[in-house]
Amino acid sequence: MKKFIMIFIMMILVVLIYRAYDISASENISSEIEESVYDEKEIDMVEVEKIEDEIQYEDINLSFLGDVMTDSYIGEYIDSYGVDYPFEDIRDILTSDDITIANFESSISLRGETLKPKGYGFRSKPYTLEGLVNNGIDTVSLANNHILDFGEVAFNDTIDSLNEYGIRHVGAGDDINQAEKPLIIKKDNYTIGIIAYNSIIPWESWKATDDDAGTAWFTKDYNDSVIENIKKTKEECDLVFVVLHWGIEYSSEPKDWQIEMAHKMIDSGADGVIGHHPHVLQAIEIYNDKPILYSIGNFVFLKKDEDAGRTGIFQLKYNGDLFIQGQYHPVYLKYCKANLLPIDGDMAEDYIKHLTDLSEGFNTSILKDGIFKK
Repeated sequence: MKKFIMIFIMMILVVLIYRAYDISASENISSEIEESVYDEKEIDMVEVEKIEDEIQYEDINLSFLGDVMTDSYIGEYIDSYGVDYPFEDIRDILTSDDITIANFESSISLRGETLKPKGYGFRSKPYTLEGLVNNGIDTVSLANNHILDFGEVAFNDTIDSLNEYGIRHVGAGDDINQAEKPLIIKKDNYTIGIIAYNSIIPWESWKATDDDAGTAWFTKDYNDSVIENIKKTKEECDLVFVVLHWGIEYSSEPKDWQIEMAHKMIDSGADGVIGHHPHVLQAIEIYNDKPILYSIGNFVFLKKDEDAGRTGIFQLKYNGDLFIQGQYHPVYLKYCKANLLPIDGDMAEDYIKHLTDLSEGFNTSILKDGIFKK
């Protein structure tokens, strides 16, 4: 009997030990499964955070136009044919892009007096700005040698009129801080910075200072502020464009110092450099995968000769900060109007060949449809 009881007790102990082991193993397995699930969730969360951090960019198109004003003979045509007259031919292109930037080279006022010789000081009527708005010109540079043609009172009217018509402006202001202040534009997922500077200064009083209104300015020897402005602006913007009024009138080639400075600006963070003032076209260069347009010529402006009437719309396309391609749309300035040329016509072909010849020294090729890329 005692033997039977001992065997029975031993069997119970075996069962209890087995069950204890089984429970412990199950808990370990369960713990490992939970850790695995947690790890997978942790990985998933990290991946989601990475995806959320990666901004998805659509392509963005910016159009750049050369010198524009609505005074003199152009103003007379507008008085006769309406505010849209100079721009109506290129409306479809400019209203279908994302941002259009022109160099507005005139005071906008009914007041003030000019110190310039007759015919060289420009003062556009405020109502003519409606033509810019109607035809897609939403941003203007004021960093040029005509913005103060009729003095500070007309300059103040210029700023007020642009604000009234909702046209963004950059490159001039009440003091040097305002003049050099980047124009920041939010467009879709992009933050775009535009900086504008002028090297063509008729009088020292046109330079913006700590106390005086004027244009943002630079010279070939004094341009550190431009470089620093680019670097600071790039810290908060996806794309930075530098618009410069520089060069020699009616010269078809940039100077060596301009080339050197343009390269320095790209190296400092600029995504594009756009120049005007010569009133004629100059070369296109793709430097470190970024475009430099040394002079984009006139647009709606008085012209000295047929070469000064050979102009165009310069469109730049980006995805993020990657330059995809540019496109030159040939435009002929005649009868104070920007006349868009059919891309398959003889004149357009001649214009594209002319721009190609100018750009040959920079190894830039321009296709028959005006496309240029890296």
